[in-house]
Amino acid sequence: MTTDHDNNPYTILAIAHQLGLEPAATQSAFAYCLCLLMVEAGRMRLVAKTPGDDGPLCHFHSADGEVFLVPEPTLTAAQLAQLKAILRPIWLEEGGGDEP
Repeated sequence: MTTDHDNNPYTILAIAHQLGLEPAATQSAFAYCLCLLMVEAGRMRLVAKTPGDDGPLCHFHSADGEVFLVPEPTLTAAQLAQLKAILRPIWLEEGGGDEP
């Protein structure tokens, strides 16, 4: 069965594939931003920040107990807001939850 989102090039899977082609810093920034959206939606908690080799490591815990260590990227507030603006509609379309 084909659904509308199967034909939409901006699904999470399409973004993930494209993101895999991007530099590591870009991949990291998107992962961090997605975690922040999940925190806003109540699906994840930021429980700690610890020093890492290249800056702070954020420890996120999902609602089902999974732990994610994601480096905190060096982004301006404007860059972070822009990434959230890009990811938020995709998150909502994919059934990520209420609008964060």
